[in-house]
Amino acid sequence: MKDYYQILGVDKKATDDQLKKAYRKLAREHHPDANPNNPKAEARFKELSEAYEVLSDPAKRREYDMFGAFGGMGGQGWGGQRQAGHGGPGGFGGATGGAPFGGLDDILQAVFRGAGAGAGQAPPRPQKGRDVEVEASISLEEAVAGTSVTLSITPPDRVTKRIKVTIPAGVDTGSRVRVAREGDPGISGGAPGDLFVKVAVRPHPRFTRDGDDLTFDFPLSVFDAVLGAEVTVPTLEGEVKLKIPPATQGGTTFRLKNKGVPHLRGGGRGALMVRLLLQIPEELGDEELALWRRLARRDVVAT
Repeated sequence: MKDYYQILGVDKKATDDQLKKAYRKLAREHHPDANPNNPKAEARFKELSEAYEVLSDPAKRREYDMFGAFGGMGGQGWGGQRQAGHGGPGGFGGATGGAPFGGLDDILQAVFRGAGAGAGQAPPRPQKGRDVEVEASISLEEAVAGTSVTLSITPPDRVTKRIKVTIPAGVDTGSRVRVAREGDPGISGGAPGDLFVKVAVRPHPRFTRDGDDLTFDFPLSVFDAVLGAEVTVPTLEGEVKLKIPPATQGGTTFRLKNKGVPHLRGGGRGALMVRLLLQIPEELGDEELALWRRLARRDVVAT
């Protein structure tokens, strides 16, 4: 009897993640592509794949653990009797009149085929492979314009491959992009799982994001705030002109339509919120201070 746990080098209490990790490591090492013209490596790879196929399937693993436990009792192996009318590998007992089980390898092969030890059982249903999730980090500019990332993916029974994934414009941290059929392979002819790319948008040094709107703090001199001015404001796609009316207060926010992030599901895009922060001169000469004092006393006579 093959010890699938020993083949994969794991404990019998190994979790699914531990099984997968062990299999991926050994499969890469013994894959035929990495060992051309090496029959031993090919045989070892097939043995690893067989072990993982069984232990990664909860139902097959239970059957395997159960058979292995009974097969080791008292050195009697699998020569016991099963009750008549109890087909399949689970229907064994001490009743007389039943047909004897075959060898352990025959029983295990029947389990893997899904045919059981008795006749008339249906073959195993195809199962879709497990979905895989990876994370991709992009800049705010890439989130606004859309981009593509190339990821290295290693399915359990394949060598590492590189997949180019398109990231649509408008994604935010936590958005998930689905790539069909690029997850783990299916079982018993089932379809492969899907690959999900979880997006993380890095913070920007100048712009902050709130949904599809962006906010930018613009430093405005007190003179421009009092007298009014036309200033140049940066956006993620170039500079734009913004007219500041006279007597504008600090903290005033101007909303620039369609200068934010594109809507991920639908046309249009958010706005850019330009918040004015008054910039007070750090150094003033005596003459400038005198002018400010006169303004404060409101004793300037208009001419």
